[in-house]
Amino acid sequence: MIDPILFLPLFGSIIVSIVSAIVGTFAYLRKESLLGDATAHSMLPGVCLAYILFSSKHTAVLLAGAFVFAFLSQWILSIVSSFTKLKKETVLGVVLSVFFGLGIFLLTIIQHSGVGSQSGLDKFLFGKATTISSDDVYVFLGIAIVAIISIVVFYKELLATSFDSTYSLAIFGSTKFIDVLYSVLVVSVIVLGIQMAGIILISALLITPTVIARNWANSVKLMMLIGVISSVFCTVLGVVISALVPKIPTGPMIVFCLSCLFIISAVISPKSSFWRKIKQSSIQWKVFDENVLKYLFKLELGTTKAHKREIVVELSKTFNKSVVSTQKSIQRLITKGYIEGNNQTVLLTSEGVKKAQRLIKLHRLWEVYLVEYVHIAPDHVHEDAESLEHIITPEIERKLEELLQFPEHCPHQKRIPYSIG
Repeated sequence: MIDPILFLPLFGSIIVSIVSAIVGTFAYLRKESLLGDATAHSMLPGVCLAYILFSSKHTAVLLAGAFVFAFLSQWILSIVSSFTKLKKETVLGVVLSVFFGLGIFLLTIIQHSGVGSQSGLDKFLFGKATTISSDDVYVFLGIAIVAIISIVVFYKELLATSFDSTYSLAIFGSTKFIDVLYSVLVVSVIVLGIQMAGIILISALLITPTVIARNWANSVKLMMLIGVISSVFCTVLGVVISALVPKIPTGPMIVFCLSCLFIISAVISPKSSFWRKIKQSSIQWKVFDENVLKYLFKLELGTTKAHKREIVVELSKTFNKSVVSTQKSIQRLITKGYIEGNNQTVLLTSEGVKKAQRLIKLHRLWEVYLVEYVHIAPDHVHEDAESLEHIITPEIERKLEELLQFPEHCPHQKRIPYSIG
């Protein structure tokens, strides 16, 4: 059973995490990651003014002030971007600084008024999920349902304007409504999240789940799904850790969990540079192993044994590799069954001979193809054929043989081995 004290922060945080991950996908596609940060910071003066004018700490009153100033900041951003040559990132930075500075000024005035310490406005700055009440959860749920329904209804339009605004303008005639809807969605998510993560960290909830998802997904819908799963997982983990460990705030812990998941995802995902380097390295070693196999075949080691140490030294010099790397290559070929070997001698197995002959066949077929169809001079085709022979599939191999009509010799008049013997 969930502790009743923990239930409201957990449920409210999950609602926020789901909506923020979905809306954050469109912010990522529009390349407006900073928009959430600027909008969040511009809400602080709205919260402060709402408190000053109405002397109320009610969530609805404070969030109403946040809404007004969030839209005001976006309106100023739109006006300045339209009538000046300043880049949008520059205007975002100015809007963020000016509004946040005004908010800090108003917050300081409130704190020195004698009642500021009682106001609890600091929770909007740094977040305080434990203060979420049942009324707050109802507000969160209502806004979340409206936001999700809007996204479902206008999904195609939001997606089109996120990818290509010019194309969208030509198709829909006007995109003002969609742009306004997008702004409302961003503001709604930020207003929902400032109680949980605070103005300082809310942009992380908007963008980080989508960045995590981008490492694993190539489609928008899959990005949303993975983003939502990541966001909910980190939210639950953050709330639980915050509840179990004293003096750890919930919002920052959720953002910390998201950051850790992002780092892990960036390292282990198939799109990460880490795995690309490993894949490139494995391909390089595969090419080296196959070149070693060909070289041993040309030395006629399919019928006679050779001294292992001498062969290793000769191979390392020929391919400009270290002795250790060459020994590892020999060992890999032994493991694959292409070489019979011990500490003293090496000998190609029948499988090793077949593999080497196939590589030589492919090399010489490519030479024929490059000369006859690409019209490259015979003395310039060796290096290209050397690269192509390692990446060809059996299907392409058959097509290549049929296209060339099974030639018997390469352009250098060397026999093309189609079978052993």
